[in-house]
This record gives sequence, structure tokens and C-alpha cells, in this order.
Amino acid sequence: MDDLLPVPLHPALTRPQLFAGGEREPMLLLILCCFTLVFIGLSWFTVIAAAVFYVFAALILRQIAKRDPLMTGVYRRHIAYRSFYAARPTVFAPSRRIRAWR
Repeated sequence: MDDLLPVPLHPALTRPQLFAGGEREPMLLLILCCFTLVFIGLSWFTVIAAAVFYVFAALILRQIAKRDPLMTGVYRRHIAYRSFYAARPTVFAPSRRIRAWR
């Protein structure tokens, strides 16, 4: 047992994947939406609107990734399990009886 060697684990294997400072999937979806807006509208107004939308949305996504880099996965699980676990008890929930020790 004493002759086990430690195996170095590179930090890049455990860090979350960030793209442009935000989570990878939401940032790529934001870029796709902005390019779609530009190429559908084909006017200067839509180019400026897409640029403004990208700047503000990217700032928000970066702040979210700074707080928790895995926030979208957590939110997806929260939405998936929402029907199973209520945030607060209902009126029909059974009350717990506490027995005193004698």
C-alpha cells in the first residue's frame, strides 16, 4: 500500500468549459442568435441592435459564469425536478408529530 504513486491530474480536465468568459453553450447560442438577427434583417438597424444585444447579454452571461460556472446545468435540473419537490409544503401535507422523551 505504501508503494502507490500519485497521479498528476491536469487542472484543465476538471475546470468547467468557458467561452469568452461565459458558459460555453449559452455564449454560443447568443452568438448564433446575433448572427441570425443580422443576416435576417440585412440592415444597419439590425446590425446595431444585434451588437447592443450581444454586449449586454454577454455581460450578463459572464456575471452568471463568474458566480457559478455550471449554472445552466443546475437550472435544467431544477426545472426537471420542480414537479417532484415543492418549494413549500401545501395545506394538505401531513403534519409531523414530535414525541417527547420520557
